[in-house]
Amino acid sequence: CYCDKPAEGQNHTQYCLPSASHPEQINLQVASEDTVVVSFVTHDEKEPSAAQPPLAMFGVEGEKLVQVTGITHFYKKLSESEGINYFLHFIKFSPLAPSTKYQYKVKSGASGAVWSKMFSFRSLSTAQEGLPTSIGIYGDMGHSRYNAMENLLQDCTTGRIEAIVHMGDHAYDLGNAGDRRGDAYMNSYQPALSACPWIPIIGNHEHNDGDSYERYLNMTWGETLGEEAG
Repeated sequence: CYCDKPAEGQNHTQYCLPSASHPEQINLQVASEDTVVVSFVTHDEKEPSAAQPPLAMFGVEGEKLVQVTGITHFYKKLSESEGINYFLHFIKFSPLAPSTKYQYKVKSGASGAVWSKMFSFRSLSTAQEGLPTSIGIYGDMGHSRYNAMENLLQDCTTGRIEAIVHMGDHAYDLGNAGDRRGDAYMNSYQPALSACPWIPIIGNHEHNDGDSYERYLNMTWGETLGEEAG
């Protein structure tokens, strides 16, 4: 998020923290042709217990939603560098029918957590349908006004593409501004990535900057090719 009313002497591009248990950086990650994983971040005051998993209300658009639970991962390095508790949450949506529109909302399992707004996305077409899967592929994108986020959102909304592949070098760089540039980047990207599943790929900037490639591994911790990571 960006500040509507930045601190004196600062511009609006500084990163401002949301309330502790408010979901942010919401993004859909492709795990397999019939599985996506929704990932999001909260800054809860304490780590939710195993009995408090993150939650989603999920279902085909226009039909009854069901509750789905996920897993929570504490990211120690960013918690230390940003001076906050940094929790990544992952919830799997599977199995998905091909070329079907779904809707969902998410929240942390922490006490007092709030729901996100409702989002929607279309699942991938598959070889079983005899249809190609159209993917937008690009890389080296920051979060300044010179980016393709709105174009990607429009292309996905209109059905021109079904998924996004980012070839690496995210945000230029994720670790800038004490690692908070990466947070601002993911929030700027949220409108597109909450509606269009993506596959983020590591680049040399992710390896050389901030928490090195560990931030990429933490961002994608919850699911890899449909299998839960250890």
